[in-house]
Amino acid sequence: MEKREICRLSELFLGEEEEPELELTITVININPGCNRELLGKCESLRGYMAFVKKVRDKLAAKIKLEEAVRQAVDECISGNVLTDFFREHREEIVEMSVYEFNQELHDQVLLEDGRIHWLYIGRS
Repeated sequence: MEKREICRLSELFLGEEEEPELELTITVININPGCNRELLGKCESLRGYMAFVKKVRDKLAAKIKLEEAVRQAVDECISGNVLTDFFREHREEIVEMSVYEFNQELHDQVLLEDGRIHWLYIGRS
């Protein structure tokens, strides 16, 4: 992913309109290691979140199950003084949320199907 990317809502739908009647444009900023250091240097929360996610990814790459990887990453963040108060206060919520891991492939499929349904509906109007 680029360091900065512009995404448009209209790109999610089948069929291209030259001038959509309503458009939403967002800027996605990549905070993975090595990207946008200036921004991460200014925001402790983003820097801490990025460190946490990297720890989880590294553990998953080492074949540690997701729930255990998240627990270990939370513990490491607390002992490493990374967003300590947040991780202490929300430890169980963070672990619980990890059980319902976000599935990008499923999310993309749902968006594509929603776009098809929308396009069929609009096409019949």
